[in-house]
Amino acid sequence: MKFPLRAAVAGLFVVGCAGSTSGPVLTVGDRTMNSDEFLHLFESSARSDTTLAPDYAGFEKFAKEMADQLILEKLFLETEKELEPARQDRFDDFRERRMVEHLRDLEIGPAYEVSEAELKRGYDLLSTRRHLRRMVLPSVAEAHQIRRAIREGGLFDRIAMTQSLDDRTKETGGDLGWIVYTDLPPHERDAVFRLEAGEISEPLSMGGYASLYQCVEVDQNHSRGTLEQERDALALGIQQRQVVETTQAYHKRLLDESGFKLNPAEVAWLTVHMREKTQGAVRGADVIDAETTEERDGILYSRGGLPWTGMPVLPADTSRVVATYSDSEVGPLLVFDQLMTIPTPTWPTFAQSSDVEELVHDIVLERLEQAEAYRRNLNEAPVVLWDVSARLREIRGRQYIRNVLRTPNIPDEDVIRAEYEKNIEDYTSPEARRFFVVNLASWRAAKEASEMMKDGADFEEVRDAFEPADNFRGQDATPPMVRQTGPLEDVIFGMEEGEVSEPIDVGGTYTVAKVLEVIPALVDPFEDVQLDIQVELVDQIADRKKKEEMDAARERHPVTIDAAALRELESKM
Repeated sequence: MKFPLRAAVAGLFVVGCAGSTSGPVLTVGDRTMNSDEFLHLFESSARSDTTLAPDYAGFEKFAKEMADQLILEKLFLETEKELEPARQDRFDDFRERRMVEHLRDLEIGPAYEVSEAELKRGYDLLSTRRHLRRMVLPSVAEAHQIRRAIREGGLFDRIAMTQSLDDRTKETGGDLGWIVYTDLPPHERDAVFRLEAGEISEPLSMGGYASLYQCVEVDQNHSRGTLEQERDALALGIQQRQVVETTQAYHKRLLDESGFKLNPAEVAWLTVHMREKTQGAVRGADVIDAETTEERDGILYSRGGLPWTGMPVLPADTSRVVATYSDSEVGPLLVFDQLMTIPTPTWPTFAQSSDVEELVHDIVLERLEQAEAYRRNLNEAPVVLWDVSARLREIRGRQYIRNVLRTPNIPDEDVIRAEYEKNIEDYTSPEARRFFVVNLASWRAAKEASEMMKDGADFEEVRDAFEPADNFRGQDATPPMVRQTGPLEDVIFGMEEGEVSEPIDVGGTYTVAKVLEVIPALVDPFEDVQLDIQVELVDQIADRKKKEEMDAARERHPVTIDAAALRELESKM
């Protein structure tokens, strides 16, 4: 997603108590971190760092980490002063995303609370079960048409067989069998469980599709547990339903207040146009094997090759208006731009106009949320300021380390080559060998096997001669093996290719080996490891200089961690 709006002021942030009355926990020079900010950042970090327990030891560990970050930021301000343009842009994007996230917390957060009354109502609905049919349709409008046709005499199951998009149930007329309340998606439960036998639900919309349900029969649910047994499943379902409903209402309010309006004719034109332009897009399972696909943070991206060449829209069509809102317009190029910011596996097929409508909704809601966040001055909300300040510290620290500690200290090639030659064994794969090896219970049998192998007997011949009377064990061809310590290795790694050993005593049994292949030691070429050595040397220099610079900075900017404040935080946990 792109965030085109920018805050009026970029650069330094003044982050402090922001109206809080909490006392200081950490002081670094003239920068003070109060307990509200400290606890907020601690909780955020503890979600991904299991070593940060909510006790004195955890708070103290985190305080020391924060002190190091603040010292590093002081060093940045003494040297770099300004963020590089690309880093500043990414920081501005983060700030706006965090404002919007906080706006969503305010609008949707209460939906995560589940009351006892809601739990009791959900539990009561578990007392019955329903025999249901369902069909999935491409749009709410089509669902309304089919619902009307059924009410006028059409047969639900016959229509589902031909019209439903649910391949799992369409052949049985959409039959789901007997369903209890918690079996249904949370946003559909209440509407469906209001149905009596023979009734059909209103279209239930989710993810660009619409569902219709028909209640065939109603019966008692004798498998219902106690309220305590059902509590967790009910609470999760109610929570999910409330979040969906609250989010939909929140989005509707933003769109309604903006006067949002789609142009159906332009949406239809753009749907056909985008369907043609994206025909060659890599989608779904094909993305896994695509040459342009890469994985970042567990998500597959494939942006290297667009499925069209040149401009996606002709100049004559760029002035088309697909939608309007708040005295602004959405044109075709903006929709294509939005599409290109989404990971390719999620690209729509544009089989229907709802694909374009969803993209346009995303564009408009993104901008409306940004505007709403600024209107409410959420850029000044304490939790936003704290998170933004933490991200700014992180970015400044990375820039300082790269520009001041790493880049100026890249060693010359002669230094890197000397390190390579000094540690040449680290870049050498030792000699390896493959063997035909047998193990027998007695020296006599092993000696006989050795003679057979010297005469050219293969593995099967030796095995057939001694198995099972002599506890024969063996392997026709071992994987490549490097030398280890032990009596067996001492003998066989002194042999030449094709040579057969005498019986070797290995703890009361006797092994005979034949060298099948000698794989000589290999040394990685300097060019192949030069970059790795350079990075290692730079790391060593940067770590040393960082410690020196931070130790000196602590003299200029004394660090104070308030142990009493940490104890007070611990007492409140």
